[in-house]
Amino acid sequence: MVHADAIVIGAGEAGAMVASLAVDAGAEVVLAYRDPWGSTCLNVGCVPSKFLIHRANVAHAARTADRFHVSTGGVDVDLRRIVDEKRAYVDEHREVSWRAAVANPRLTLLEGSAEFVAPNQVRVGETVAASDRIFIATGLRPTTPRIAGLDGGPWLTNETVMDLPSPPEHLIVMGGGYIACELGQAYRRFGSKVTILQRGERLLPQEEPDASTSVERAFAEEGIDVRTRREARSVAWNGDRPILEVVGPDEERSKIEGSHLLIAVGRRPNAGVIRVDRAGVLTDSRGYVRVDDELRTTTPGIWAIGDVNGQQPFTRVCQEEGKLAFAN
Repeated sequence: MVHADAIVIGAGEAGAMVASLAVDAGAEVVLAYRDPWGSTCLNVGCVPSKFLIHRANVAHAARTADRFHVSTGGVDVDLRRIVDEKRAYVDEHREVSWRAAVANPRLTLLEGSAEFVAPNQVRVGETVAASDRIFIATGLRPTTPRIAGLDGGPWLTNETVMDLPSPPEHLIVMGGGYIACELGQAYRRFGSKVTILQRGERLLPQEEPDASTSVERAFAEEGIDVRTRREARSVAWNGDRPILEVVGPDEERSKIEGSHLLIAVGRRPNAGVIRVDRAGVLTDSRGYVRVDDELRTTTPGIWAIGDVNGQQPFTRVCQEEGKLAFAN
């Protein structure tokens, strides 16, 4: 049994913030995390995606340079080298953060899958940590839709697509949110044929309609095939190639075959993974941890910060929630 002034579950933006503030204030903190060290933002979110998007924008600018009366000749994208650079960039930033954490004498790191065993106790492997203050900061993971045949082949998520060594011949993207849109456009600019299937009426349904119109117009100009009001009912696999049965308005059916399938239909919270029910922590119908306006859960002494509470899944918001929870 390890006793601490605070336990933080998750080493992402929110968890790292509250742990850092606590140790700076003289507290003894246990930080439980799963490999790889760091946040969604660093490992599979903002940092790698924007790295790839920047390189895709360079390719697009070169390919369309004649708009500015500049001749560049052919454009060749070496995606393998770009991905290697992306990995090195992420590894460097992760290493800096990791070394700072290891060097702090008030911070005890426990690597592995954490789970509650009581309202004030968390188990990680063979170690049980106890504290009167526990901060849940376990983030989100990709949502897997229930589609017949999906698991029969190597479909991709936003976390795996960014490691492809070469541009897909034809990337089919399921989903119409910002992750689907930004990655779909990036791989189009790398040279892939891209088809986006969106179940709703428009892309970016949570944004203003004018934003959707602008994005859809831009995608059409770039040759991205956007199909709204379309839903995949099943997936068959020709080797590694997906063949989707798609249903549209009035039950109109069609088939689309691609070389790769990216599932980007949303992300779901990791609260259930750590067995919050054993601590009496309640979640909503979507699995997000319920919190009040001071980020307290339904169990005294336990806070939920960052993406896992379903408020706003953005890096800066997560950091501010870490500050707020620490203050409270």
